[in-house]
Amino acid sequence: MDRLAKRIGERPDHGGGLDAAVIRFGGERSDWIDLSTGINPQPYPMPMLSPGAWTALPDEGAEAALCQAARSAPRHRVLQGPQPRPA
Repeated sequence: MDRLAKRIGERPDHGGGLDAAVIRFGGERSDWIDLSTGINPQPYPMPMLSPGAWTALPDEGAEAALCQAARSAPRHRVLQGPQPRPA
């Protein structure tokens, strides 16, 4: 049987497997955070969003406000790899 025919009907493997990890490495399911799906049981705290945030795309005014907020934010440089220390 070829590989494709063998895989037909099987559940696709796309991460997770917490039960198998608990059996292999120990602990409880609640001890693990499954980041394979991007779902975290302890999410970052988010402020309340207005209903309009979920029902409308931003218009030019909203984009301009976002750009202005970005311009007034403290500037941080993001550098990749080792960097020399300032003298």
